[in-house]
Amino acid sequence: MTLSNGQIERLAVGAITNVANQPGCFLVPNIPVGDKGISFDGSISVFTDSSEKKESLFGIVPVQVKGTEVVHFHKGVRSFSLDMGHYRNYLNSDGVLLLVVEVKSAGDSKIFYKSLLGMELNQLVRIYGHQKTKSVELRPLEETNLYTVCYKFLREQKHQPRMLVEKQIFSPEAFQEYRLSSMTFDTSNPKTSSIFEHDFNVYGVINETHFPYKVGRIESMATSSLTRLSINGDLYSLTSKLSFEQNKTTVVIEEVITINIYEKEQKYNLHFMGFRSLSTQLKVIPLVIDLLAGHPVEFEDSGFVLKLNTQKISGNLQEIQVYQQNLLDMTTAFKHLGIPENTFFGGSDIKDVYPQLLAITKTVSQNSLNGITIEKPENTSLLNIKLGDKSVVVLYNPKGDRLLINGYSEDILKIDCVININQEGEGFPHSIYTILSEEALGKSINFDYPIIRRTFDKFDPFINMETFNWTNQFCLKCIQAYDLGNNSQLLDLANYVYDKYPTDFDAGDCCSDQIIFINRLQIHKRLNGTLDETMIEKLIDLKHEAISHSDKDLLFCINVLLENKIEANIGFKQFKFETQEFYKDLPIYKLYLEL
Repeated sequence: MTLSNGQIERLAVGAITNVANQPGCFLVPNIPVGDKGISFDGSISVFTDSSEKKESLFGIVPVQVKGTEVVHFHKGVRSFSLDMGHYRNYLNSDGVLLLVVEVKSAGDSKIFYKSLLGMELNQLVRIYGHQKTKSVELRPLEETNLYTVCYKFLREQKHQPRMLVEKQIFSPEAFQEYRLSSMTFDTSNPKTSSIFEHDFNVYGVINETHFPYKVGRIESMATSSLTRLSINGDLYSLTSKLSFEQNKTTVVIEEVITINIYEKEQKYNLHFMGFRSLSTQLKVIPLVIDLLAGHPVEFEDSGFVLKLNTQKISGNLQEIQVYQQNLLDMTTAFKHLGIPENTFFGGSDIKDVYPQLLAITKTVSQNSLNGITIEKPENTSLLNIKLGDKSVVVLYNPKGDRLLINGYSEDILKIDCVININQEGEGFPHSIYTILSEEALGKSINFDYPIIRRTFDKFDPFINMETFNWTNQFCLKCIQAYDLGNNSQLLDLANYVYDKYPTDFDAGDCCSDQIIFINRLQIHKRLNGTLDETMIEKLIDLKHEAISHSDKDLLFCINVLLENKIEANIGFKQFKFETQEFYKDLPIYKLYLEL
């Protein structure tokens, strides 16, 4: 069904009016339907309290409302094009709040906003005035609220009077400093905390008075760039940063090396910032060797030339050449263990990554333990070796042809794993990967989903209650591991294992069907952000059942999945301390915290 223009307009205005009239939102909308002005559709009065008296009026925001019918709502920012004449009219009136409302045929709506003020409008007219139309970016109102948008509009508007915006009475050299402000950037909100996605108003400051200068984004002022470097006949394309201070030049290349040059003293120092990735190190090291051999480096894009005193660097050159050979040896170890060369290592202990990788490399090449400590070196074991904020899973086999092999290789499929929960039982077959922690699963850089999947094809993971519990614990680990590393293959793996659950499973007194159902909905919610209608209906039916049986645990999980925050809070507070601590270690607790 397609909506008429009148319906779209009424739905759009109604959506804005509804938001403006929410309790605690000190706004009074005046946006008529049908009788529109030129370039302006009405206004929103902003008050400092709920009295709506003239004494509490903070200001009036002019608005233009545009309704548009859509099948699917835009995610994130969206663009909207207007005639250039509108921008000129906005500029002449010191700005406008542009509100674009997407409406669906069923009547649902989503509001996007753009605060257009003098500086930006002046730039739009000056740069794009020859065009008939120009599009601007709007952000979803759900990132903030209408009162905050209107309040910031009025606060910023007073710094951008048309006379100062169009005249530019001061040259850039006259300003004592520059100050930036944004009407959309907010570090407290994850959706608006990326500094590179927001416009900033730049003001020149003279004696604490702000003068409008320009509107821009932080990325346009970044010192980092992909630079062409020419050295010894070779051409490199590397990300570099150049910063110039009095008597000091700092060069940072690929966030790998920093070179500080002190011109008056004719001295320098060079140090490595940490092992970021093998591929990056291999790109940078040849340049460093050429540089330390005395060859000048020319930054072709800036004309800057870097040359070091070769009389002071012979020792450094030899060390770097040894370092380069170690890196080349690492490529073999990386391939053997299934580690991608472009893996980026981070974390607070980044300085330890290179020595750890070197120890692994020597152990692989020499086939004997070298710098790696193993608690029981006589036993075969699956190890998770931490590397900064990452880790690598390896199989240590003192009786095999190779001491260390890729922990996610075909060879693992040949290993039969038997789990013994207690000494009295006979044990049961299972996947060797169930002994890994959620951290190992979530952060291992050589993770291989198909290999793990195939280990679960060798046995029945739901043959009895013992295997059920062990299998379910592994699936919960996969969900928690996803929360650590955001690798959706872990959720696919848990779903793959749960697909093996038989419909006629004999659980005795255990509510296994409910456990599987709740955990699969946790997975679905993480993958899709919400539950579908059928799932919600089943949850509501299950909720009635949980209430009738006074099943507080099941009821808590259901309320979390249904996003019933108040009921979930009450249920959690009613748990004993031990039960609360138990749930804090389960993936459902993360969904609870996000309510």
